[in-house]
Amino acid sequence: MRPLSLIGLLVTVLSISAGQMLFKIAAERANVAQSLFAPSVLTVLFFAVALYGGATLIWVSVLRYVPLTVAYGFMALSFAIVPLLAAIFLHEPLTPRYVIGMVLIMCGIMVALGAKSV
Repeated sequence: MRPLSLIGLLVTVLSISAGQMLFKIAAERANVAQSLFAPSVLTVLFFAVALYGGATLIWVSVLRYVPLTVAYGFMALSFAIVPLLAAIFLHEPLTPRYVIGMVLIMCGIMVALGAKSV
């Protein structure tokens, strides 16, 4: 895999993960404002959607050079990144059982992609 493709995949996953954090922040603001249409909610949603849009453009660009079966394995990284970000920045709990699940996902990614794919 080309180094630029790998960077694109990682940027896509990190952008999607950051977007998920912004969606959660928007949801919390919507609870406080009791509306999805409050300016503070819409501002965060705008940035989340823009981030997702940018990530999608990078994703499509990467797919020009990387098979979907290889690229999609990287998307599973978000299942580990998002909960870690939520624990760090939103103080959401991470149970030992969930951590074990995240480790199993990471192992699954390594098995599925293998050394020759990446």
